[in-house]
Amino acid sequence: MRYLWKVIMTACLLASLTQMAQAAEDHHVQQDSVLVQMFKWFNGAFTEEEKFTEEDFARYFTDDIVFVLNGKRSPKGLKSLTERFNTLKENYHVIEIKLPMEEEFSAGDKIFTYHLNRGQTLKDDPMSGFSHVMGYVVIKGGKIDLLNFLDYTAPEKTATP
Repeated sequence: MRYLWKVIMTACLLASLTQMAQAAEDHHVQQDSVLVQMFKWFNGAFTEEEKFTEEDFARYFTDDIVFVLNGKRSPKGLKSLTERFNTLKENYHVIEIKLPMEEEFSAGDKIFTYHLNRGQTLKDDPMSGFSHVMGYVVIKGGKIDLLNFLDYTAPEKTATP
């Protein structure tokens, strides 16, 4: 009887561990999530000569997207988002979101992320620095409806990860 009890308990423990591993995997962001797709698109589009358009952003963001950076909320909508990123494009030679992200997971309608951005202000400046970005996005109807990030640019001596 004691042997049977050990076998049953071992089987229950293994089943429990399998379920826990599956649950952890379920919360990991898939490489085809709208956030990862948007980051990949952004990295490519930032290097192109053309300005961003509202139609570009509409593939990944809702019409009334809310963008919050370091607690400061930008005006709502695709027009504001497009203007913001076109201003960045005018002032930076390169902005690259490093993929894969350092950390990422999802819960409900949110995707949480910690990733690095590389910024280069001048063409001849090989590396202006890295910023560390943490935050989350809210997904609504398969698109990003809220983007809420904290961005910290490390001092120059410690900027490279």
